[in-house]
Amino acid sequence: MLLSVMIISCSDDEKEKEPEVATVTMRVDSIRTINTIFSKTDTLFNFTVKELESSTSLRNDGDVFHIPYIKGFEDVFEPGFIYVIKAKRVESIWPKGAVCVDGWQPYNYTLLEVVSKSKQ
Repeated sequence: MLLSVMIISCSDDEKEKEPEVATVTMRVDSIRTINTIFSKTDTLFNFTVKELESSTSLRNDGDVFHIPYIKGFEDVFEPGFIYVIKAKRVESIWPKGAVCVDGWQPYNYTLLEVVSKSKQ
């Protein structure tokens, strides 16, 4: 019996590149949404955001998307307020030799500044 195994991984070029870094201005909604896609046992919450301005935009104007974590923002976020924040977005780069799914490019966000905070 012959067994074939196929592993889908990032190309060597993707593993070697420097992570993309950008500064983004985002609107963050006043409540966090529950994420049930990835976990059936844990309750995960997402920030609902809209990119307003970016040095390298990932989204079309007006697109709303979800971010599970913004480093530093967790400490200042209060439900019931709409925020405009500036954040640093850094592309996650897979270590050389690591297996990853092609096309999936997660990003890490770090709060740089709270531009505004308004009651919903």
